[in-house]
Amino acid sequence: MSRLLLPKLFAICLFLEMLPHIALKAQNAQWFFGTAGIDFSTPTPTPLTSSAMSTYEGCATVCDADGQLLFYTDGVSVWNRLHTLMPGGTGLFGDISSSNSAVIVPQPGNPNSYFIFTTECYYPLTGLHYTRVDMCLDGGLGAVVAAEKNVFLTGQTPEKVTTGLHANGRDVWVVTHGWNNNQFLSYVVTPAGVNPVPVTSNVGPNHGPDFFMSVGCMKMNPDNNKLALAVEISGNRLELYDFDNSTGIVSNPVVVPTPHFAAGLGFGNTLYGCEFSPDSKYIYTSSWYDDNIYQMDISSWDAAVIEASATVIGTTDAMSNVGALQLGPDGKIYCATQFQNSVGIIENPNAGGIACNYVDAAFDLAGETVYAGLPSYVQNNQISYIPTIITEPACAESPFGFSIIGEATYDAVNWDFGDPGTTTDISSDFITTYTYAASGNYTVTCVYTIGCFTDTVELEVTVSAGGSNISLPEDTTACIETFSGFTLTIDDALENILWNTGDTTASVFIGEAGTFIVSAVDACGAIVEDSINVQLITCDTLFDDTLSVSECIPALPNAFSPNGDGINDIFKVIQNNNCIPAQYSLHIYNRWGTLVFVSENADTGWDGRYQNKEQEIGTYVYYLRSADQNHSTTRTGSVTLIR
Repeated sequence: MSRLLLPKLFAICLFLEMLPHIALKAQNAQWFFGTAGIDFSTPTPTPLTSSAMSTYEGCATVCDADGQLLFYTDGVSVWNRLHTLMPGGTGLFGDISSSNSAVIVPQPGNPNSYFIFTTECYYPLTGLHYTRVDMCLDGGLGAVVAAEKNVFLTGQTPEKVTTGLHANGRDVWVVTHGWNNNQFLSYVVTPAGVNPVPVTSNVGPNHGPDFFMSVGCMKMNPDNNKLALAVEISGNRLELYDFDNSTGIVSNPVVVPTPHFAAGLGFGNTLYGCEFSPDSKYIYTSSWYDDNIYQMDISSWDAAVIEASATVIGTTDAMSNVGALQLGPDGKIYCATQFQNSVGIIENPNAGGIACNYVDAAFDLAGETVYAGLPSYVQNNQISYIPTIITEPACAESPFGFSIIGEATYDAVNWDFGDPGTTTDISSDFITTYTYAASGNYTVTCVYTIGCFTDTVELEVTVSAGGSNISLPEDTTACIETFSGFTLTIDDALENILWNTGDTTASVFIGEAGTFIVSAVDACGAIVEDSINVQLITCDTLFDDTLSVSECIPALPNAFSPNGDGINDIFKVIQNNNCIPAQYSLHIYNRWGTLVFVSENADTGWDGRYQNKEQEIGTYVYYLRSADQNHSTTRTGSVTLIR
């Protein structure tokens, strides 16, 4: 049943693709102002068939990630990108005279699947339904899935439905309102499909029972955390709410009755269109019987303050005033100036007052006529099916690892590792490796397939010529009486540097004994590490250093093997010239700084045991003091215990 307010013009809704100069590749549900007979996305216009869409109010379009038209609908019929009716694309439960007749929601993780949600005209209010379109059908032009056509979600609703991005950045909320109650219903669309169980919120005034209260648009703001509802005629109010996009709960109502009256601008006639500014500071409204477009500052979230801020920011020459307002992906708000061959544009909607710059008849429709509707789309929807390339870096001549992760189920992948001069740099494995012969920068391409959908993702990778090693000094022993500390430094080109002291810098100061370990990641992605043991010993003064020096000098071997074979089993001093020291002291320490042997007799050496246990193979540090009547000496060094 058509609304009997004005004769309805057989008008063409604005649809098709987004304007070429504002196309956003990252926007999945794109929007474009086109007209019957002109497709602005291609150099040569694509003529519409006689069955192409004409509608009074709500409509919706969807494009791919490149801004190319996929299909569009008035909520009753569905047309493909060639402007012909889709198979099964008639008899949807929307209405050409419903304020929000339809919204199109892409199924997260599946570029081939879309859901059309529909609402009826203000009477008979058949409720909210959805229909699925599969773009793999009809040779890639898409068709309605018969088993998922007009799937019932809820009974009577006003002419209101809108969408918002879930807090997880992937799923989509579809929000509507109950009839003759104050209940909001939020349905979530996930990779699994439409959840038929809504999140309900009982908040704000009732909608109904007067059927005229069904009329008017419902919008979500770009931040997906606020709702606006225009309630027309007998309701004649603007409703604002907070929306929790993590839970779907609607709360904190602000009701602005008889809009614009408090600002001395009259009753605003009958509210129909509403739209948020991109920064959500302002709300814009329009009316069936009012030539003006209004701006209100909603930052106070106070009804009286909001109403008092109402400002006329533009006036149209339209024969029947202004219908829907729609924020486009370019950040401008488009205005359905009814019965005109053009639409108005609010150029700078974040600016207050007339600085927002409304331009009437700003976008020419090449002879076609707009009535009350503008195409809806899913704002801020992410393209959740695009995979991310995961790499395990390696140097030249080592296997470089590649794999993909993403929200979708990928049916096939084809890699090109971008290595010039070879034809073998390809793979069809989901997890794969490739060995680059030379260092350099390479462009890796992955062509992935999801059902009938194929697309490409690229990544620049850098292959290093070789890794960087860590080289700390040799283990060292120092006298505790004179030790003042020192600094250890490694190559600062290494990444993820971590010392066992907790430091993450390339240099650390060592002021105590201990074993110091450092690890890092080199340019090839490999973990490299090194360590140093610092021992501090007491350099006692048992000897008389005033004795004169002669050629009587003790010597010590650099290794011994206490394995009981009678050969080099004992580590001890060797005195030249048959010297016999009058004073003698030998101390031996393990790598942890533990004193494992002491001797004050040059004839007594170490057998490689400590506390009667054989010590482990490795390097030990000794400290020797020796003196006789002609000579005194102090010596430190290391000896290797082998077996």
